[in-house]
Amino acid sequence: MKGFVAALAIGGVAVFVVLALRHALRAAWVLTGRNETREEGPDLELLRLEDARDAALRNLREVHFDHETGKIDDHDFAELRVRYEGRAAEAMRAIDARGEGA
Repeated sequence: MKGFVAALAIGGVAVFVVLALRHALRAAWVLTGRNETREEGPDLELLRLEDARDAALRNLREVHFDHETGKIDDHDFAELRVRYEGRAAEAMRAIDARGEGA
């Protein structure tokens, strides 16, 4: 079981690193003026939604870790998990809706 938890934690960290790098590269791409819609500027709402999604997923990973290490009891974990999963899902739906409208 400890091996599974360790693998889950390592996987979570890997996902976080990939998302952080993706966001940083996208921001650098926009700031250097290399985006395709240069005349229109960066899609700030999309960047805001992606930040909200990433923050919710990061918080969700932290809550899982804190629960596994005993810092958060089962009741608080359930409440926080529902909250952060809801925020992440809401942001992902909004991102998808923007992609469909483009």
